[in-house]
Amino acid sequence: MDTAMGTFPEIPGARRAFEDRPKLEDKLLWLDLETTGSDEAHDCIIEVGCVLTTHDLIELGEFTSIVKPEALGLGRMLQNPIVRAMHEKNGLLSEVLEVTDDHLPHKVTQRLLEWLVASGGEQSKVALAGSGVGHFDIRFIRRYMPQLASFLRYWVIDIGSIRRAHDMWVGTTISVENDNKTHRALDDVHCHVAEARAFAAFWQKAQQNISSGRP
Repeated sequence: MDTAMGTFPEIPGARRAFEDRPKLEDKLLWLDLETTGSDEAHDCIIEVGCVLTTHDLIELGEFTSIVKPEALGLGRMLQNPIVRAMHEKNGLLSEVLEVTDDHLPHKVTQRLLEWLVASGGEQSKVALAGSGVGHFDIRFIRRYMPQLASFLRYWVIDIGSIRRAHDMWVGTTISVENDNKTHRALDDVHCHVAEARAFAAFWQKAQQNISSGRP
């Protein structure tokens, strides 16, 4: 096998093993959280946005909600000039300051799970997806939305990691959707899904070329 990094030997039986392996067809919960900061021990979720898709990125529904933060987390955001300016600009801060107790994390989590099930999600058959979800969002989910964490598969699809790996090893631009984020949760989720579709199309085209023997 010839690649940009050299020639790798074909592994006996690898192609047949791949072809015989069942295809992953879990639904994907594309999720983005806006938070008061990056420390889940002291910061809080202030907005959640989700899009549920099939494995081949067909959208099944969307959900978004403001989340009421604890006083400590809100105070940390107000004292952080970068985060405060960002959410003043996109309008999120004004919404957070007016939010009621009906948007406490456990109540939002309950409504999110009800929506997820109504949209076709099944326990342990939905994987978390998004940008940074594997190292950032999941920490806040485990702390503030543990029922959602236990609903999901153990693995994630992190389009941010995919983007950086592609930049590192290939270097071509596949999508500019990440440049269009507003730092509102649902807006950013739609950017991540669009970016995933761009990568999926790129890989599918590459696989077609390999299968047909084209370079």
